[in-house]
Amino acid sequence: MPDNFKFLRKLYRDINSGFSFITNKSVYLKHPNEIDFAKSEDVYDEAYNKAVSLKLPTQEEKEKELIKNDLWSKKQEEEISLLKHDIESLEKRKNKLFIKSQIEKFNNDLKEKEEKLTILYKRIKKKRLEDPILIKLSI
Repeated sequence: MPDNFKFLRKLYRDINSGFSFITNKSVYLKHPNEIDFAKSEDVYDEAYNKAVSLKLPTQEEKEKELIKNDLWSKKQEEEISLLKHDIESLEKRKNKLFIKSQIEKFNNDLKEKEEKLTILYKRIKKKRLEDPILIKLSI
């Protein structure tokens, strides 16, 4: 029987059992089921409703205020989204490659995109730390 088949059979057993045992660490890892997901959604809804009742601003309201005060722009938002999408796409495509030179090229492209994203985040963070309006909005 191929090793891959054995691995998949064990994985299927663990998922059906609701947990996995990690032998080298003597740890049980619980697999969440539909009830667990529903409970976490209840916790989220409760926290969200509490925030609304305290009149905390929504993400959209914060974004409007930041744009109004010239601390954020839709262009930055689009740039971040595009870089994240590109990184995710490159990683998926890289995982399908076997030729070392192609993998290295993808790694270089990934590194370049991740550096651009890091620079953008640092620029935003620096602006946030320098501006008292943004600090107030973040609390």
